Amino acid sequence: MASSLFTSIAVALSVHSVIAAPVQRSAFTLLQKTKSDSAIFQLGNVTYLANTKYPKATLSSGHGPRIEAPEVPLTVLYTNASVVTKDILKSTIASYLEIDDVFSEDFLAGLLLSSTAAGKASMDASATSYIQSLGIEHIIYSSAFSKVDGHGGPSAAYVDISDSTTLPPGPYLASLYGGSVSLSTVYRLYEDTYRDFLYGSYDLDDGNGTHAYLDYSYPSFGYPAIPIPSRLYSLTDTRAMAGDRVAIKDLYDIKGLKTTGGSRAWEYIVSPATANAPSIQRIVDQGGVLVGKFKLAQFASGANPCYWQDEHYPFNPRGDGWLTCSASSSGGGCSIAAYDWLDFAIGSDTGSSLRRPTAVSGTYGQRPSQGLMSLEGVMPLGGATDTAGIFCRDPVKWSRFSKAWYTPSLFQSSNITGLSALEVPDNRGFPKTILYPTDYLPLNNSAAQD
Repeated sequence: MASSLFTSIAVALSVHSVIAAPVQRSAFTLLQKTKSDSAIFQLGNVTYLANTKYPKATLSSGHGPRIEAPEVPLTVLYTNASVVTKDILKSTIASYLEIDDVFSEDFLAGLLLSSTAAGKASMDASATSYIQSLGIEHIIYSSAFSKVDGHGGPSAAYVDISDSTTLPPGPYLASLYGGSVSLSTVYRLYEDTYRDFLYGSYDLDDGNGTHAYLDYSYPSFGYPAIPIPSRLYSLTDTRAMAGDRVAIKDLYDIKGLKTTGGSRAWEYIVSPATANAPSIQRIVDQGGVLVGKFKLAQFASGANPCYWQDEHYPFNPRGDGWLTCSASSSGGGCSIAAYDWLDFAIGSDTGSSLRRPTAVSGTYGQRPSQGLMSLEGVMPLGGATDTAGIFCRDPVKWSRFSKAWYTPSLFQSSNITGLSALEVPDNRGFPKTILYPTDYLPLNNSAAQD
């Protein structure tokens, strides 16, 4: 199924944006190691994080020459073709470039090619010639391929890959030693220029669901770096939130991270969470990716951001770019308005903590019915009146995410809300009645109203 999707995408896309040959790639530069023993590196003017402590996969080379290379930006590419041609490779790479903001031509220093076709796959002469024209330094074939001659590179090896679920397509940082290939997940580091996040974070992939904060910031003004994974990693994932990049208000527990409530004093005494809040675990279970915690008013109070003391208030990109996003979930509204690399932000609403940032940032958000989402593992403000909501720029995506997130198994008990049990039938229809305040509409300026 994975390769069918890639092939269909490749056919649908024009290949006019495909890289020209020969390719001039940016050199790999290791910048530093993090406290979690991951690697921060640079390709050209783009900075990346590689989870080298817990590689995504370590593959053994059954035959072929031993490859020795410590740090190789490498692309894993799948196809369902039994005979791989230049056009297949060219269009698939074009589709990867079209879909993803993390993958780039610089990750073609190495190529791991696999086929899901029945029987042994083979390489057409045009394909081997094309690989040579790309100047790929290290070529690795899965054992699905017959022995390939004339690959055009200085090294080639063969490895066993079970399927694309255990090793998704996309960019990796590879370490090639002694007949084994270690592939580390790669994140592009985006600069939080609007100061909307407390910090970026990522899944350690340690098998326990632990997350780590990223101890790296950009030097000019100390903006935190937010690690964003490749969208290619989730191309074959059929879960409702697969690959969605989600920022979390720092009221919600994430395993391995401290829940500070925006308070420096509380951060000093609290320990890292030992489990995800059920609401956050729901996102992870549905394939969502947690990318960091955003700023909030201390303990979700109603303080305007300009009066915050423990952290600098987040900037709203609307207007002159120096406005705030109002209320305690302002980091969520500001970040969704500011960054197209972020898909959703999870906030909370007691009095208007989510609705006000939504209004002033020009995004979509809601205060849901009380009791619609469990608040276990969430720092409380108003008890039964607290609710969990979602920021998004796209109403269709917002609706899709909401339907997947709010589930009866996570409804709050009536013992908590003091209300009747919720009944929420699945409804995909449009509203039949619209209520509006007569003291506000219609506006004197019809253009503003439209």
